[in-house]
Amino acid sequence: MAKYLLKRLGTSIITFVLVSFVVYFLIDATGDPARQALGTDYTEEQYQAKLEEYGLDAPFLARYGTWLIHFVMGDMGQSFIDKGETGVVAKQVISGLGPTFALASISMVVVLVIAIPLGIFAAKHKNGVGDGAVVSASLLGISVPVFVLCAVLMFIFAAKWKVLPVAGYRSPLEGGAGEFIRYMILPVASLSVLNIAYVTRMTRSAMLDVLGTDYIKSAKAKGLRQSKVFYKHALKNAFNVILTVIGQTFASMLAGAAVVETFFNIPGMGVLLIKYINKSDYNMILGFVMTICLIFIVINLVVDLLYGVFDPRVRVAGKAVN
Repeated sequence: MAKYLLKRLGTSIITFVLVSFVVYFLIDATGDPARQALGTDYTEEQYQAKLEEYGLDAPFLARYGTWLIHFVMGDMGQSFIDKGETGVVAKQVISGLGPTFALASISMVVVLVIAIPLGIFAAKHKNGVGDGAVVSASLLGISVPVFVLCAVLMFIFAAKWKVLPVAGYRSPLEGGAGEFIRYMILPVASLSVLNIAYVTRMTRSAMLDVLGTDYIKSAKAKGLRQSKVFYKHALKNAFNVILTVIGQTFASMLAGAAVVETFFNIPGMGVLLIKYINKSDYNMILGFVMTICLIFIVINLVVDLLYGVFDPRVRVAGKAVN
């Protein structure tokens, strides 16, 4: 298990370095923060002074290496637009990560509680009335754009019936758990519907793939109880696929919550990233983008490690490759 862990950890580190280099290069190539800050009327001496102030006078690889070391140590640099105290980029990222993580985490719990049982139920009753209803509902859920769902829910529950807040965010520390939940109901519902539909379909598909294999047919032919074949053998072997879907869904929720956050005025990472893109604040953009990339890499690493925990065949395959 230790070798498997080290191998996956090493792969994740290499992936992060490569992704960070590409992202840093692309953002660095999009413009010149020094010229943007100076405007149109400046001297060459002023320009060189501004480059030195921003730390942009060094060669590209030296700047990237310095940034990477500081990022790993938790220092994401200074904002080119919002001057002030040190570590402002990290503080803004952390401030946005809280609401986004809360929104995505609660939505993920809702998805798991609803989608996994629905997918299993649909697979167990393949081609039945229940299966048809679940598949139809899933197609409907996937077909409705998130922004349309946000607008409809906001109109019905906030504007029309006035039972929930129109928009805003209250952390549990600000207004208590009750206010936090009231403000999160509509955003969570908006973010969950599409993902419930997706996870339900993928769970159903994974279960049906396993149920069609020879060893499941053999287990049925031996006279094993239907429930034992379904839950102990089929569900266990389909779990790795379901686990992958769960990891991908949670990562996409964290990275793609910007639409929901914008609609409901939640100060999460997506809203703040759009704000700094409009300001062309390159260090802020780099901090937010790389934090999102790091989250993706960490989630994929956790999923890979869980493969090894739940399925010993993965660890054995890893040893065979080595």
